[in-house]
Amino acid sequence: MENNIVRLAQCGDVGAFNSLVETYKKELYAIAKSRLKIEADVEDAVQETLFCVYKDIWTLKNESYFKTWVVKILINNCNDIISDNNASILYFDDTAIERVEDDSDEYYKMERNQDFFDMIDFLTNEEKAIMIMRFSQDFNISEISNVLNIREGTIRMKILRIKEKIRNRYENQ
Repeated sequence: MENNIVRLAQCGDVGAFNSLVETYKKELYAIAKSRLKIEADVEDAVQETLFCVYKDIWTLKNESYFKTWVVKILINNCNDIISDNNASILYFDDTAIERVEDDSDEYYKMERNQDFFDMIDFLTNEEKAIMIMRFSQDFNISEISNVLNIREGTIRMKILRIKEKIRNRYENQ
């Protein structure tokens, strides 16, 4: 279904593009917020990403990689902002996930995500990025590998080490 919407957006259907934006805007915001410290930078990164996607969506060769492609653009935009501002790469606070009071299932999911963010706050920047993509955004190993430009085997090994690091930290508390 989503592949059809992506194809329509590639053909210039503004409604289809808006539908994609609605589908991913909260995820994009959460990812940007997890990487950037300043709210204005978060908004700039998301806006710039959506502009780039709108402008270049026709270049996407395989619509099933749309989400990976968009997140990679977002991360690159965040990294550009970090370089420009000399900001820290990853930062979490209570507003990392916008709460939606009128939808209890979504509110529960966001609360669970905030607990997850709190749990991984002690990790390095790269470790946080991997864990967020894998366990909060449900990226597969291949998608994480593509976004971070790290070999799949290395991603698998890093996930094992990160899990062990988390386990050791919370067993010793």
